Amino acid sequence: MKAIILAGGKGTRLMPLTKDTPKPMIKIDGKPVLEYQINVLKIGGINEIVICGQYMVEKIKEHFENGKKFGVSIHYPFEKEPLGTGGALKNAEKFIDDDFVLFYGDTFIGMDIRKIIEFHKTKKASITLALHETDHPCDSDLIEIDENNKVINLFKRPNKEPYPSKLAKSSVYVCNKNIIKEIPVGVSNFEQDIVPKFIKDGVVYGYITGEFLKDIGTFERLEKVKKYIEFKKK
Repeated sequence: MKAIILAGGKGTRLMPLTKDTPKPMIKIDGKPVLEYQINVLKIGGINEIVICGQYMVEKIKEHFENGKKFGVSIHYPFEKEPLGTGGALKNAEKFIDDDFVLFYGDTFIGMDIRKIIEFHKTKKASITLALHETDHPCDSDLIEIDENNKVINLFKRPNKEPYPSKLAKSSVYVCNKNIIKEIPVGVSNFEQDIVPKFIKDGVVYGYITGEFLKDIGTFERLEKVKKYIEFKKK
């Protein structure tokens, strides 16, 4: 199994940190967020990684190169112009020959991905979402599941009280390789254009975890990740 990391975010809410640095390359305790993700993948037994991005992608390539010094193999699909999360995934199609793990490059992931992969296989899902209880339901995409963990509703942010669910999706997925066929060539959004179609077909499942998952999209969340890493070091 391979991993795809979507690393094209501009990080406008994190200016000036992202003025000369792509969001996934923001350093926490001396290491870029992407490096933490690569370590999680390695521990999970995945050592072939595809990093998709167009915005300041050269900064990513300069740091990771072909991945050898990090114990992995890294590929970079050429993206002439920003394609969105769906378009970038479609652009990486030639690298995908089996089910794959999908990360968003701006998320700190403190989970054992072997467990979600096993869950995905057991459910024979087309897409498996990592779900967690959120402390900011207003600006999270909330998920409703049935008794078998099948996803039956997706509530796009912003949400208002009373909140329809306590579960939020993270930017961690396991996907069947065949979903790529459903993504059109060109610009598209994976979560808005692709995932809802599969939810409607009843083949999307939610894996609930209490493990630490936090995007660094705002200064507040970035601080929470920093505090988590400091805590883990003690």
